[in-house]
Amino acid sequence: MMPRVISTCSTLMIFFCVAAAYAQPDLAVRSVDAAGVVGDWQALTISGSVDVEVANVGGAGAPTVPLIVFEDRDGSGSLTAADKVLGVAQTPVLGLQGKVVLTVPVSGDLRFRDNLIFAVVDPDNLNGESVARRANNVGNSAVRCADPIPSVPFSIAFKGEWPGDEISYPDALNILTTPMVADLDGDGLVEIIFVATDSTDGSALTAGVLRVISGDGLFEVFTISEPNLPINATAPLAIGDLDGDGRLEIIAVSADGRHLIAFEYDGALRWVSPQLELIRAGGPAIADLDGDGAPEIVIGRQVLSNGGNLLATGTGGAGRGFAGPLSVVADVNRDGVPEIVAGNTAYVFSGGSAAGGLPSLSIVWQAAVPDGLVAVADFDLDGLPEVVLVGNQSVRLLNGQTGALLWEKPISLGGPGGPPVVADVDGDGLPDIAVAGSFRFVVYRGDGSILWQEPISDISSGVAAGTVFDFNGDGAAEVVFRDEGSLYVFAGAADASPRVLFQTPVSSCTWYENPVVVDLDSDGAADLVVPANNNCSFGPQRGLKVYHGGDTPWVAARGIWNQHSYHLTNVEDDGGIPSPEADSWLTPDAAPYNAYRVNPWQVRPVSSPLPDLTASRIIIDCDTRTAVVRVGNGGSAAAPAGVPVAFYGQTPQPGHAALSVLSTPAALAPGQFVELAFDVPPAFDFAAQSLHFVADDGGGLVGAVVECDESNNAFAGNAAALCPLSFVFFPPDVVVSATVDIANPGNTGGAATAADSCGNDVGVSFVDDPAGVSPPFPLVVTRTWRAENSCGIAITRTQRITLVEETAPLSLACAAPVSVTLVEGAAGVPVENVELPLGISGGQPPYAATDNRPVDVYPLGTTVVIFTVMDAIGNMAECEALVTVLGPDDSGQPRPDINAEERRITTTTRNHGCGLVGLFPVFACVAGLGSMKAWQRRRR
Repeated sequence: MMPRVISTCSTLMIFFCVAAAYAQPDLAVRSVDAAGVVGDWQALTISGSVDVEVANVGGAGAPTVPLIVFEDRDGSGSLTAADKVLGVAQTPVLGLQGKVVLTVPVSGDLRFRDNLIFAVVDPDNLNGESVARRANNVGNSAVRCADPIPSVPFSIAFKGEWPGDEISYPDALNILTTPMVADLDGDGLVEIIFVATDSTDGSALTAGVLRVISGDGLFEVFTISEPNLPINATAPLAIGDLDGDGRLEIIAVSADGRHLIAFEYDGALRWVSPQLELIRAGGPAIADLDGDGAPEIVIGRQVLSNGGNLLATGTGGAGRGFAGPLSVVADVNRDGVPEIVAGNTAYVFSGGSAAGGLPSLSIVWQAAVPDGLVAVADFDLDGLPEVVLVGNQSVRLLNGQTGALLWEKPISLGGPGGPPVVADVDGDGLPDIAVAGSFRFVVYRGDGSILWQEPISDISSGVAAGTVFDFNGDGAAEVVFRDEGSLYVFAGAADASPRVLFQTPVSSCTWYENPVVVDLDSDGAADLVVPANNNCSFGPQRGLKVYHGGDTPWVAARGIWNQHSYHLTNVEDDGGIPSPEADSWLTPDAAPYNAYRVNPWQVRPVSSPLPDLTASRIIIDCDTRTAVVRVGNGGSAAAPAGVPVAFYGQTPQPGHAALSVLSTPAALAPGQFVELAFDVPPAFDFAAQSLHFVADDGGGLVGAVVECDESNNAFAGNAAALCPLSFVFFPPDVVVSATVDIANPGNTGGAATAADSCGNDVGVSFVDDPAGVSPPFPLVVTRTWRAENSCGIAITRTQRITLVEETAPLSLACAAPVSVTLVEGAAGVPVENVELPLGISGGQPPYAATDNRPVDVYPLGTTVVIFTVMDAIGNMAECEALVTVLGPDDSGQPRPDINAEERRITTTTRNHGCGLVGLFPVFACVAGLGSMKAWQRRRR
């Protein structure tokens, strides 16, 4: 992991040093195209090239790094020592959003025909990318193997509304807060929980009634109206299982904004807190702060027990926006203990001890910026969270571990700014920030730049919130927001046109409320729940408006939204409060949620993955009359067990009967193969017929599996091609004495051996022409070697054997000892200055000779020069010549202080162009030199 860099930007310079504070590159393999690969599918070797597209989707430029193309042999999905590297390349420097297509030459072997080919960029993580970012560093060629699925266009339809026909307190219809959704009593049916009022004055402290209605809106479960304990209609509720009994409690804010009130799942009063700091339109959050299994309630900078007792009050920020506090809980410093992030301050809670210690809130960090509303996410994908802080007409990003300011941006055209919503709005894999002001709804990228913005009207407060959901699951999210007069659904993509996908009148005076996306009726499709009120006379709508996908159902959503700071990991599906809570920016591991005030969604696949069954490498055992074919799956989906594979004795045609059909014994996942052994009928002639195998063929070319490529299912060949036969050892041409028994190959260079690639038995024989040996000599015998395997496939090759008559024994005569005097100051006597005549007689010409004379000079002392001569039929002879080099003062005699043995110097063998290389004549050296005089002339 790369070290974090804390911004030291001054206020004046803050807009110019945003990205440097934390931005990282993020290299991604976008595609792997193996269309340029050429294969020998019997040998299973490949050549050609693979095209790999690499993009930098991070927030900083990326230097040049390696790219490796490989076969994933251990099925890990990443490059390991067990894998086969096929090619290597280097990426160029890639700036922000830069991309390149690299054509990588490949070679090597695959396990089966058209197996998946993988590519990994920056395998050694030279860029220091976080674990979350590295998930996209690997890609493979499986993407090509899919059946396109038509995209589902966005659609929206009105589903229903509350109130219905008969309700209690019929005038209390204005909903000013985020509606909560949960299964209160554990019966498997969700309820919608909210506070409604008949007030229209726009105040932040307005009494209302607590309502619980069925998720389908058909009936009222209960309504609570306590004249002596009125509930604030502008403050969002929190829902959760406070006591672990499997049924949920409801936490509301009193109408005076000074107390929290808890109700049981059935509406019974549970407790009322002591007086607290002013809450107004703020709302509580539920979390287990000390890991004891009993949740606490957080409101602003105060902590209450699950029994309603005030435990601690902080001394820093309270998470107050324009209308009241909305604190959140997250382990922002990654120490294993959750912090309360209350605006510009992070606190850690201590629950006290048995020794008498009191509960307390300690400040972890306090940023030197105004208080405000927050959300938590990992914007640079380094595994460490940042804090989004909205307030005082600005959006700020803080380092989650230190509180250091990373960047600050104004809210377009002003407004206090509502609770931030975090989600990947444009589908680039990085979280974005959606914030509403008074006149613009703005989506910021993680580096503070504006992705897009749209006009809205919220002059009454400028603090409303939205949410994000990919309703049609096409990978391009939609953003939902409701201002004073309309409900909007915006297209999230940066270049979307039109931006506004849907707009309909839904009025509100606006507080912190936001629409929520949940599954109200457990039908597996999301619903959109929107609160409405006619406060401040912005419109006539009141109650709840519910929308769905109409004839095209939306993708699935959870059936819970339990508090304003909802973020997936803060609550279980049944309303239980997790202990400890998983980090929302890292959960789940495979695809982290990394969002806030958003329900997760599933992207509909743009294509349906398909298998790709291939046949390759046929191994024939002619002794047992079996043929083994390799069947693999190089697609993107598993092939089922029982896929038929047909064997034909001729080119298959529709309707042709197969010789036999076998089935794959088990499912084949992408990258897996199986070998099937077929019995070959006795009538099949290996030498004359070809073997044809077709994967996914029950006979007559009738398949059972839908594949992405049907052209690679068949593989064929004859025995000669499939099991090539070759000589392993073949004797050289030789010259031998006419007296040698050439019927014994040991006398003529050895016996030939042969093998085929399938391991069949191979017999080797020979025939000589002429068959007998008789004068005159020399006589050339042509020996034809024949190798034949058990399939009836044969090959031949000839050897030349020359027979010659015996002659007199080979004899050498070396020169007499030679003495020379060293010239004063010389290192030795040049070799060319000393003549060593050699006489050769007998044997069978031509001759090959070597000697071991020094390369340049004879040194002081005696050098033993050994001459070695071989004649044409392999006879060898040696003789020695002595060359003595005397010192300048020796006067022709060896010095008395140096004995003869000390003067004898034996050098390493030297070849004067007459090398002994087999039994061939060296005419340029000693051919025809039958006398000492002739050899002496040659040396000159």
